[in-house]
Amino acid sequence: MHGPRVKSWRQPLPAEARERIQAVVPETPVRHLVTLLQQARNAEGADRVRWATLVNDALATRAEGCGETLVRFLDEGAFDGLVGEGEVPCRRRAVESVLSLGWPWAMHVTPADLDALRARRRLPWQLTWLIAGISGLLALSAFLHWLPD
Repeated sequence: MHGPRVKSWRQPLPAEARERIQAVVPETPVRHLVTLLQQARNAEGADRVRWATLVNDALATRAEGCGETLVRFLDEGAFDGLVGEGEVPCRRRAVESVLSLGWPWAMHVTPADLDALRARRRLPWQLTWLIAGISGLLALSAFLHWLPD
């Protein structure tokens, strides 16, 4: 008549089966990032900063294959409010990761995120004027050096 009844695929696996599968199947960059984000979101104080730093490290090293997920997380605000060591926001690091993937993923970065990224990278105006002044003095001294006596 009928063969043995097969359990539904929707039923959760026993813990020992999950452990065997996880030992064989490597953790994907997306799953790793999701785990770190969950830990960072649930932590408070210094632990939150530590987890946010780990999120930033993962974003810096594992961008390949994560484009769709990174864009979705940016749209959902998953990185908002997470700041790692050195006052580096996770959102800024995520934007840098998406931009490093190039086309087509970089097209999904919002103008507001690009403006925030550019503002952070600009030199202070005092430093800009100092560099311009020193360059001008060097050019003037070279010009005066070559004038005939």
